[in-house]
Amino acid sequence: MSRTLLIVILGAMVMISAIMVADVRHKGRQRYADLNKLERTIDEALYQWTQLLLERGSQASLPRIEQIAIGDLQMRKPSLTEIEVFDGR
Repeated sequence: MSRTLLIVILGAMVMISAIMVADVRHKGRQRYADLNKLERTIDEALYQWTQLLLERGSQASLPRIEQIAIGDLQMRKPSLTEIEVFDGR
């Protein structure tokens, strides 16, 4: 092979290699951006989950249950004369 042909082949290989490096770097940046977007989505989901747990905890609190029983269900505490105790035998 002539020296000129060898230089042309090596030059083409260098160009192809440079294009491949640029493509890989671009794909890496895209993947990193996708990763950041997914991490933000996870953070938002965890925040919402925490808020739901707090809300569930406040809905199950004794004062809240008593408020619903009295207000919505029209329940009341029995007087001492209305309380009966049964022997379980």
